[in-house]
Amino acid sequence: MMGFYDHFTGKMSLVALIGIKASLIWSDVGGRAAGPYLNPALLAMFLGITAALAYHYAGSTSNAVAKMLCLAVLPIMVLSCYWTYTRGGYLVIVVSFLLMVFLAKSNRKRYATFLLAGILAVVVAIPIVMSNKQVRYRLTNDATAKSRIVAARALINTVKHHPWFGVGLGNGNVEMINYVESVRDIAGMRIWEGIGTWPKQFELPKHTTSHSTYLTVLADHGIIGGLIYISMYLAFFAHIWHVRSILPTSGLLSANFAALVITLLLGFTLSINTLRVDNHEYVTCAIWILMAATIRLGELTPGEVKGVAERIVPAKAQAVAA
Repeated sequence: MMGFYDHFTGKMSLVALIGIKASLIWSDVGGRAAGPYLNPALLAMFLGITAALAYHYAGSTSNAVAKMLCLAVLPIMVLSCYWTYTRGGYLVIVVSFLLMVFLAKSNRKRYATFLLAGILAVVVAIPIVMSNKQVRYRLTNDATAKSRIVAARALINTVKHHPWFGVGLGNGNVEMINYVESVRDIAGMRIWEGIGTWPKQFELPKHTTSHSTYLTVLADHGIIGGLIYISMYLAFFAHIWHVRSILPTSGLLSANFAALVITLLLGFTLSINTLRVDNHEYVTCAIWILMAATIRLGELTPGEVKGVAERIVPAKAQAVAA
């Protein structure tokens, strides 16, 4: 609902809760929702996670009230996600619902139906969406990408000069200042200079970022640290895939839940490559909670898993697999 408030009022819902009226920070598109995170990309990622969980819960219960509530809030979350107008943030919900068609062990028809309905809705909505000049420019222009490429190239040059162990935690975006001149010939540089933020923005290094979590990790920790970071996520993927193979086929805490966490984790790891490394801690916490819960499920016996599921959703209310 905070996304709705942001979009239709143009004011920050977060501070409105305490009686303060303030315009949205991101105003390149009118009504660009950011919710409690102040950053539209984070709201999009979080809503992608909650929308996927709500749809899973709706398919895991036969309780009519719970099912209706989940399905009722689903379009609210999807619309709020759209109103963030952030392409990278959309990856979480798109990747999740696309892959669940293939990874779900039961009720695949539900996910296929939702995916087809989503594709149809997008096809119908595109002409309407693109009729808005601000939205069309926001979603189709390459200025943002070009400007970030400039910063990314400077950071890559930093990595080249400090390949193995990097320049230290939090120092990558500062050290890249020394490599500004090496990227003067990149087309995107004209965008930075045109809006007057380059090289002036380097007077405040803390505001400089490549908008790529992985590049920043490489610059901070080098190839050694980067491999450790990436290997961590690969290990999580492998372990949760194993949990998926041993959990029950149907139910709330089933193989479908593990598959859902896999798709959300994949969407998250793709999405954070479009964000600054210090900007997604809240969404990261949500993902880690889901991973921890799934890993714990893999440590329980089938009887214990059933008991935990019944405490969340009573046995008589759990839906029978289609």
